[in-house]
Amino acid sequence: DVSTVGWYRFGPAPGADTGSSVLSGHVDDREQGRGAFYRLSDLEPGDPVEVDLADGSVAAYRVTDVERIAKEELP
Repeated sequence: DVSTVGWYRFGPAPGADTGSSVLSGHVDDREQGRGAFYRLSDLEPGDPVEVDLADGSVAAYRVTDVERIAKEELP
């Protein structure tokens, strides 16, 4: 399901006071269309980002940096 985002459970949970939470999800899919991260490339420093948590609460963040790395250049 391209609208579902996963969390790396061995790191800090979204909304934790310290550390970096790692989330993964789809940008899009040939069959399902736009995914949860479809507009990720539109984000700029200062933009708000909200993460809906499983308990119904929302973790609010603000973009501080944007770095784009071509897929071919990833280690």
